[in-house]
Amino acid sequence: MRWGAVLAGLTLVVSACSGPGSGDAPEKTELRVAVLPIPDAAPLYIALQRDLFDDEGLTVRAEIVDDSTRAVPRLAAGELDLAIADYMTVFGLVDKGARLRVVADASQAGPGTAALMAQKGSGVTTIQELRGMKVAAPAGIGTLLVEVTLKANGMEPDDVTMVRVPYPDHARALNDGRADASNAWEPYVTAVEKAGGIKLADTVAGPTADFPVAGWVAADEWAAKHPRTMAAFQRALLKAQKLAAGDRRAVQDVLPAYAGIDAATAAAMVLPAYPITLDVKRVQRVADFMTEFGHLKARLDVAPLMAQQPPQLRAG
Repeated sequence: MRWGAVLAGLTLVVSACSGPGSGDAPEKTELRVAVLPIPDAAPLYIALQRDLFDDEGLTVRAEIVDDSTRAVPRLAAGELDLAIADYMTVFGLVDKGARLRVVADASQAGPGTAALMAQKGSGVTTIQELRGMKVAAPAGIGTLLVEVTLKANGMEPDDVTMVRVPYPDHARALNDGRADASNAWEPYVTAVEKAGGIKLADTVAGPTADFPVAGWVAADEWAAKHPRTMAAFQRALLKAQKLAAGDRRAVQDVLPAYAGIDAATAAAMVLPAYPITLDVKRVQRVADFMTEFGHLKARLDVAPLMAQQPPQLRAG
């Protein structure tokens, strides 16, 4: 047993009567968590690297997945305990009857984190020239960003055909003609640029500025059965979110280990923001755009989906 974890547990017992050695110990200590190979998941790996989950009495095993639409349904089946997922995927499944709980916020997009891109020499140089063409975008929030961006530029979503392509394949999709443009997300914005791509429009700007992207999600039943486990996960992750928000190098150091990003790209790429609060009003923007663009049957109030959050932890 790590002495650091023991001392941390003793401190928590004395000061707050909470923590792994007390009556508030997690109901479940070994967790399987699905992660996407993108910078949004970096805080989880920071927490693993710095033993923050160990300090809370948790053993977290990360499983890399390429699409949250395939990971989230596994929560209800009990194959996973938690998963990072884009909010559009989460709210779309809730609209279809899934019972999910947003445990913590994960990431927020900023300028340069996502962009509509075309291959250099394709003849496409403006977003308006995409009419009638194919745009690569995975199912989920990437599609929504394209739709909002098209509308903001005087176009309609059905002016283009969305082609479902995982982010790592966007550069190849442009090269082999499967798509005429790509809504790439970092680090794949950088990858598409290296492969000769040019930016047509930032899809995180104007109406989508500072757009909420992803959160950590659990099945509602799981959250109800494991409140102390969930709180322990939240506390460890919040510490890691604060480290990611305040120290770019902390993010850069973990990206090569799980995201397949070399150190040079990690140092140069645009990173998302890492929120340290789960702001209901901010996340509601995603559901409202989904309603506007026909992805939900009716307006969805996201507040009931949000798990109770732990008290804010002091930085450091």
